[in-house]
Order: sequence, then structure tokens, then C-alpha cells
Amino acid sequence: MSDQDQTDRSDPRVRELTYRLMAMAPDAPPFPEEATMKVPETKQRQPIFVWAAAVTAVVLLVGLPLFLFRGGDGTTDPATTIVAGLATTTVAEPTTTVPGTTTVPSEGDFVFFHNVYLFSETQTASGGDPAFIPVRRSWDLAANDPDPEEVVAGASSSTALSVAAAIQDLIGLSGSGLAGYSTSIPGDVNLLDVAVDNSVATISLSSEFESGGGTMAMTTRLAQVVFTATQFPEVDSVLFLIDGEVVDVFSGEGIVLDGEPQTREGYVDILPLIFLDEPAIGSIAPSPIALTGIANVFEATVMYEVVDAGGTVLNAGFTTATCGTGCWGEFNVEVPYSVEAETQGEVVVYEESARDGSRVNEIRYGVTLVPGGDAPVPTTTVPPTSTTLPGEAFDIGPQAGDVVAVIGVAHDDLLNVREIPGANTTIVTTLDPLADDVVATGRHRLLTSSIWNEVEANGVTGWVNSRYIGQLGGVEDLTSWIVSQMDGIPSAETMLDLGTMIAESFDPGEGGFRYEMVIPPTVGDLGDVTFDVVGLLDDAQLGWRLHIFAQPMDSGEGFSLMSVEATSICGRGVTAEGFCV
Repeated sequence: MSDQDQTDRSDPRVRELTYRLMAMAPDAPPFPEEATMKVPETKQRQPIFVWAAAVTAVVLLVGLPLFLFRGGDGTTDPATTIVAGLATTTVAEPTTTVPGTTTVPSEGDFVFFHNVYLFSETQTASGGDPAFIPVRRSWDLAANDPDPEEVVAGASSSTALSVAAAIQDLIGLSGSGLAGYSTSIPGDVNLLDVAVDNSVATISLSSEFESGGGTMAMTTRLAQVVFTATQFPEVDSVLFLIDGEVVDVFSGEGIVLDGEPQTREGYVDILPLIFLDEPAIGSIAPSPIALTGIANVFEATVMYEVVDAGGTVLNAGFTTATCGTGCWGEFNVEVPYSVEAETQGEVVVYEESARDGSRVNEIRYGVTLVPGGDAPVPTTTVPPTSTTLPGEAFDIGPQAGDVVAVIGVAHDDLLNVREIPGANTTIVTTLDPLADDVVATGRHRLLTSSIWNEVEANGVTGWVNSRYIGQLGGVEDLTSWIVSQMDGIPSAETMLDLGTMIAESFDPGEGGFRYEMVIPPTVGDLGDVTFDVVGLLDDAQLGWRLHIFAQPMDSGEGFSLMSVEATSICGRGVTAEGFCV
């Protein structure tokens, strides 16, 4: 931060605006349901700041400085550390409110604004687990340390101080009885030290951080710290220390960190399939709202709405992530709206089921909408002609007359055939996941993040995403290769588990790999299931269709692999012998 930035952040006019915005909405919004809570005091172990494990009022705030304070030289580049033990007296525990209510902090010079990452108990991710979500909060150093000026003066890095405040706030929520939200972090953890250098936040926590809980609890608490720390632009990753020692293997669950900084990419498995990072729950969201996040959804299409407290949709539309089904892509879209007075509202993101158009993977964040934005401007879309197709002509793909098959589409889903290239154009027909009589016309279009092929199917001509069609080649027995790859004959409790295990063994580990069950399990004298695995980093052979057979184990519980008959999925053509070219 420059010296000018430092001056601006402590400007009384900025503080006045901050408090005025904070006082705008004293009543809790009608959604989500939220309640008041207190955070119990934790025992002290020379923490980075001897703050009681408490947090101040949640502030609905967007578009203002992340923190307002005096002191510090404003640098962020050199390695800097907040020295432990700057204060030695524990202050009284304040009452704290959860997102959706507002209280003016007692001292504006030392208020930090940030997101903390928690688990919603009212919204679920695709697997039914609590959704991982950001919550907007404020944290007042002056209310939690008897000498805040000394703390700030001892920190030469504003970034390290901001990270420390956010992590201390996150820790303080443990064991708080926070209605509607939960955390995996134990309540007796102490933050010992924070340093920031070369975009890495080195965070030292007490040994209680790796106590209690199973593998999932340990993984999610790491994720909470990583996401909370990396919200700041100057921080890309987190190096974990326990009692000052770099962590190679975390906890008794044996989670391997190898003493390496951890990034958000390492924890995407715990995210909902549409992860909205901004605005966070509890934010003031002026028009246009910038919706940013990542998604792993069919055809990379993320639908959105802005809704007022009465349920009126103020704006709705879609955006396209940089990658789709089977891979995570980023999305960022500005959504304008207009309201006459401040009101509580929601931002909603979801995916439309390709099968029936219903909403799936929906996430809703309560925010405060404020007047002053422009209403969305209606637009008229001119239907494109053959000369105005989106993108540009592309010469790689199935040739005219080639017969292609649908690949990599789940057994309970459908592939959309669209009037023109693009994930949100008119659907002219749909294809079954096992359709294998589709005829290519030889025309292809390259869009910003996808390639589209024109095909003839069901008596109509339309366009499909090239990720979901290929040519089926010959059949090979891959049983021996799989047994070698998995160091023995694999077995599992169910055919679904066995099929998933075998499909995952094909992952080259380079990104873009995906698999889908295209025929669900059947069980009789033998069990069988069929998976498509695609994204093998070979433009000639895109993947395999795996027909997996297994026999029930003698114990009567589970299945043991018998054979895998694999049909090659080709990208450029098939020889008369069935080989990919």
C-alpha cells in the first residue's frame, strides 16, 4: 500500500461513510435466518495478538477499504511478521451478531473488513454436504486488544495485519453456536504468528489446530484458513506451521502437505459446483453487482438472478465459465439492478438441468441492495444467419459424413443440440447419452473457450459442444493393464464404487480429465457398469468407454473385478481395423 493509500484509508470522511452505511439496516433480513451469538474466551498461548476469542458486529459492506487503521509503513513486498505477544492483557468479551445485523464498532481507526469462509447448514453442495460459503464481517481491533496502536505500529505489513485479523476472526467463531453456519476449526486454537512474503502467507497455529476430527474435518479446516487468507490480492497461498514448525504431514489423519504452500486449487473438492466468492453473504451490493467465482457445470453455463425482499426478480441472465463439465472454470459478470430504497435481497446462482430444465446446484446469498443503480437495459437479439455464426471457422473435427457418438454425458442426462454454436442458444433437439448414430456435417466453429461441431440428428441439423462427441473405435481388453495400474485386482463394496475407482485410475493428472457413468450398475450372477473416461491428453484417442464386469465376493459383501472391455473413443477418425487416427 502506498503512503497516499494509507492516508485515504484513515480519512475521517471515509470513516463517516463507513459508519453511515453500517447503520443503514439495523433489522435482520428476512433471509437467510440468522441469530445473535457470543464467542467464548479461549485459553492464551502467546497468541499473535492477545485478543479474546471474540468477534465484533458483522457489517454489510462492499466497495470500501478492507481495513481502516493508523500506523505501519504500508509496504507489502518485503517479508514481514506480526510479532507475537504485543499485548498481554485480555479484554472483556463483547457481544457479537451474525451476518444480517449491524452494530457500529467502538473505534473506527482499527476496523478490519473481510470475508470468512464457513459451512452453511441451510444450503447444501451437490453431494448433500453443507455448502462452503463466504460471509462478510467486520473485526474491531480496538475492541479486542487494550493497545491497538502498538499492535499496528509493530506491523510493517498491512497485508499481514489484515490476514491476521481475518484468521483471528475465523478462529473466534469456533464453538460459538452460530445459527445456520458451522466451522471445522476447534475452539481452543490460538493464532501464533503471521508473515507475508512473495505472495505466501505463513501462518503459525497452536497444536490444537490438528486435534480431533477425521480426514474430512481436517481437510475442511485447512480449506477455511486457505480461502480466508487468500481473499487478499497480495496472498496466493498459505504455508502452515504448527507451534512454529513447518507442517509436512498434518494431523493423525496423515494429510500430506510436504511443507509446501497450499492454494485454493487443492481444495476444490469441498466446494459446491457453483462457488460464488463475491459478493459474500451479508455484503452491501451496489449496482452493478459483480458476481465472481468458479464453477464446474454442464456446458460451463451459470445462471443468475438478483431478487428483492419481496421475491421480485430485478435482473436475471447467464454467464459462461472458462471451463465446463469435468473441469473448473472462472466466471465474472456485472449484473445491474434498480431499487427505490434500500432493501434486503438475494443473489442467486444455479444450473439448469439439461434433462428437464429444473434448477440444480442452486446457491443463494442474502445481501443488501441499495438505490442508485441503473435499471437493466432491454436488448433485442437479432437471430444470426449462416454468415453471422458466433466465433470463427475451425478446420479440426469430424469430417462430413462421419458417424459420431455422444460421449461423457451421464446416464440420467441429455446432450443439447443447439441452433447455433454457444451454450445458451436455442435447443433444437436432445441426444441420449448412448446415441451413436449422429452424422457430422464437417462444419466447426471456434468460440472463446469451446469448439462446436455441426451435426445431423433426429431429423434436424444443429450444433454440439465438441467435448461431448467422438467416434467409437475397436474394443480392447484392459483388465491386465488395470490390475497392474492398481497393484492388484481391485474390489469395492458396490459396483458404483468399483467403477468409479477404475475410472479414476485413468486420470493423467494434467487437468481436463473427466469421467461419467453412462450405464448404471446392474447386479445378477455378475455385476456390470459402464463409464466413459475422456480427456487423456491425446487428440487422436480422446478416451475409453469402459464396460466393467465383476463377480460378487465370497463373503457376500462387495464385488471383485473380472474384466474390463474398453471401446476406444477417437477424435480424428477410425481405421477399418478400429484404431484411432
